[in-house]
Amino acid sequence: MQKSRVLNTRAIAEIAIFAAIAFILDFIQEKLFAFVPFFANGGSIGFAMVPVMLIALRRGVISGGICGLITSLLQMLGGMTVIGGDNWQWYDMLFQVLLDYTLTYPMVGLLAGIFSHFIKNENKNINLLMVILAAVCGGLGKFLCHFLAGCIFWQSFEIFGSSVTATVYSLIYNGLYCFPNIVICGSIIAVLYLKMPKFFYLDYEGEIE
Repeated sequence: MQKSRVLNTRAIAEIAIFAAIAFILDFIQEKLFAFVPFFANGGSIGFAMVPVMLIALRRGVISGGICGLITSLLQMLGGMTVIGGDNWQWYDMLFQVLLDYTLTYPMVGLLAGIFSHFIKNENKNINLLMVILAAVCGGLGKFLCHFLAGCIFWQSFEIFGSSVTATVYSLIYNGLYCFPNIVICGSIIAVLYLKMPKFFYLDYEGEIE
């Protein structure tokens, strides 16, 4: 009979630690890229998604989602850009904040966590592929949130000196930092799996997945 799985003290501690690491990395990224003119509306390249992806692959969807949510909330406390206009209602700004901030890292954890059940294979090559796919899907989930926010809310349609539609602008702007992040974080996750595969598996009972 399978034992019930709960968020025990060890799981909560790991989630909190990885969320704190993710927030610190995100904070450093944002400060470094604040001086890049092209990313004046936010966005940065770095490793902040890695801790969320790690806990998601180690412990599953729920833990990954919680870790991502904590990271997003900490990020919001550290500062955020809320746009508005003459015709904007409070729910417009709320929806923008949800897409650009609140849902971004939870999407990373939730989507990457789906693959935690597929890395229990004896074939290490398949496991490695699943780890890479987890990183790609998690990163794409974050990109999708930013992309939708750009399409719906951001009204700056000039890029590289040319006027473009909101969809094209959002795709280019958010893609220029989100896609490199996916490559960087996916590579790091793959190397970590090759170097310390045991971290991705729980060797004790009573843990949530």
